[in-house]
Amino acid sequence: MEIKQSAMALRTINDRLRNSLTGILGNAQFLSEEYLTPEQQAMVSAILTCANELKKLADDMLEKKTMNTVNSTLSFRLSVNQ
Repeated sequence: MEIKQSAMALRTINDRLRNSLTGILGNAQFLSEEYLTPEQQAMVSAILTCANELKKLADDMLEKKTMNTVNSTLSFRLSVNQ
Protein backbone atom coordinates (compact mmCIF):
# COMPACT_ATOMS: atom_id res chain seq x y z
CA MET A 1 0.00 0.00 0.00
CA GLU A 2 2.82 2.39 0.87
CA ILE A 3 4.46 1.71 -2.49
CA LYS A 4 1.29 2.71 -4.32
CA GLN A 5 0.94 5.90 -2.26
CA SER A 6 4.55 6.82 -2.94
CA ALA A 7 4.13 6.20 -6.67
CA MET A 8 0.90 8.23 -6.71
CA ALA A 9 2.56 11.15 -4.92
CA LEU A 10 5.47 11.12 -7.35
CA ARG A 11 3.10 11.05 -10.33
CA THR A 12 1.17 14.02 -8.92
CA ILE A 13 4.34 16.04 -8.38
CA ASN A 14 5.63 15.03 -11.80
CA ASP A 15 2.37 16.03 -13.50
CA ARG A 16 2.43 19.43 -11.81
CA LEU A 17 6.03 19.97 -12.87
CA ARG A 18 5.35 18.94 -16.44
CA ASN A 19 2.22 21.12 -16.66
CA SER A 20 4.17 24.15 -15.43
CA LEU A 21 7.06 23.40 -17.77
CA THR A 22 4.66 23.04 -20.70
CA GLY A 23 3.33 26.54 -19.92
CA ILE A 24 6.85 27.94 -19.73
CA LEU A 25 7.88 26.24 -22.95
CA GLY A 26 4.76 27.36 -24.82
CA ASN A 27 5.06 30.98 -23.75
CA ALA A 28 8.79 31.07 -24.44
CA GLN A 29 8.15 29.59 -27.89
CA PHE A 30 5.55 32.28 -28.65
CA LEU A 31 7.94 34.93 -27.37
CA SER A 32 10.72 33.61 -29.60
CA GLU A 33 8.53 34.31 -32.63
CA GLU A 34 8.37 38.04 -31.79
CA TYR A 35 10.92 40.62 -32.82
CA LEU A 36 13.59 40.43 -30.13
CA THR A 37 16.97 41.98 -29.65
CA PRO A 38 19.91 39.56 -29.79
CA GLU A 39 20.14 39.72 -25.99
CA GLN A 40 16.44 38.90 -25.62
CA GLN A 41 16.77 36.05 -28.13
CA ALA A 42 19.61 34.62 -26.03
CA MET A 43 17.45 34.82 -22.90
CA VAL A 44 14.51 33.08 -24.56
CA SER A 45 16.84 30.43 -25.91
CA ALA A 46 18.21 29.85 -22.40
CA ILE A 47 14.66 29.55 -21.02
CA LEU A 48 13.76 27.01 -23.70
CA THR A 49 16.92 24.98 -23.15
CA CYS A 50 16.59 24.91 -19.36
CA ALA A 51 12.87 24.12 -19.41
CA ASN A 52 13.41 21.29 -21.89
CA GLU A 53 16.15 19.83 -19.68
CA LEU A 54 13.89 20.01 -16.63
CA LYS A 55 11.09 18.32 -18.59
CA LYS A 56 13.45 15.50 -19.59
CA LEU A 57 14.51 15.12 -15.96
CA ALA A 58 10.89 14.96 -14.81
CA ASP A 59 10.10 12.37 -17.49
CA ASP A 60 13.16 10.30 -16.51
CA MET A 61 12.25 10.47 -12.80
CA LEU A 62 8.72 9.29 -13.48
CA GLU A 63 9.94 6.47 -15.72
CA LYS A 64 12.51 5.32 -13.16
CA LYS A 65 10.04 5.51 -10.27
CA THR A 66 7.44 3.61 -12.29
CA MET A 67 9.95 0.87 -13.06
CA ASN A 68 11.00 0.70 -9.39
CA THR A 69 7.35 0.47 -8.32
CA VAL A 70 6.66 -2.31 -10.80
CA ASN A 71 9.75 -4.21 -9.65
CA SER A 72 8.83 -3.75 -5.98
CA THR A 73 5.28 -4.91 -6.60
CA LEU A 74 6.47 -7.97 -8.51
CA SER A 75 9.02 -8.81 -5.80
CA PHE A 76 6.36 -8.49 -3.11
CA ARG A 77 3.93 -10.70 -5.03
CA LEU A 78 6.61 -13.32 -5.65
CA SER A 79 7.61 -13.40 -1.98
CA VAL A 80 3.97 -13.74 -0.88
CA ASN A 81 3.35 -16.59 -3.32
CA GLN A 82 6.37 -18.59 -2.16
